[in-house]
Amino acid sequence: SYGGGSSVWLGWGGMGVTAHEAGHALAIPHSNSITWAGVETEYGNQLDIMGNGGGPDADLILDRKVGLGWIEGASRLLDPGPGIYRIHGVDQVNRVVGQNYGFSQRSAADSIGSNPLYSLEYRPSITGLGSSVLVLRNTNIIDLTPATGTQLDAGIQLGQTLASPGSNSFFTVIDVRDGYADLAYQSGPFPDNVAPTAPLNASATSVARGTRSSCFDRGRTATLIGASRG
Repeated sequence: SYGGGSSVWLGWGGMGVTAHEAGHALAIPHSNSITWAGVETEYGNQLDIMGNGGGPDADLILDRKVGLGWIEGASRLLDPGPGIYRIHGVDQVNRVVGQNYGFSQRSAADSIGSNPLYSLEYRPSITGLGSSVLVLRNTNIIDLTPATGTQLDAGIQLGQTLASPGSNSFFTVIDVRDGYADLAYQSGPFPDNVAPTAPLNASATSVARGTRSSCFDRGRTATLIGASRG
């Protein structure tokens, strides 16, 4: 199969192949992955139709959709600087004017090279990605858990912070709801620019079996019952 220019030549290989070759006819290149060591793998994006992605959940990355005009440039947060931001699912069919469907922030340098553009996108339609946000360096996906062999857990999970190596850039997923995710971005080599922590205070540190105690944080209280060790 081949796609390029204004034509697509196909030997039937399924709808995934058809969509992939049609993407080439729209001048879209392959969707790759990259490691923090700078190793790039062609077709390495398992969640993109222009990589190894296929099936009904396969899609295009944010950058491609903006380039094709399928998502307006104004609906992408581009270099907004430190702050808290909300992004809606880049894979949503019905979009709303005024909502943001991706976050992109440039850094001076990182462990791979200079001037990387980090793009964060939310893909809730894919089972397993509903509580995380994917990270791309330029147009290449970064798998934050490469040892698992799947990119369904590749993103920043809810409550986690990505400290980009060598860039002093920190990205945190602070909330995920129906159709959107809230992100916190910090930048700069200052001592308090660290991953967030949550204090947990207990009314007792040692209790007898069957005895109740409480732990609390930010006004929320949970009751614990002592149990014997198993």
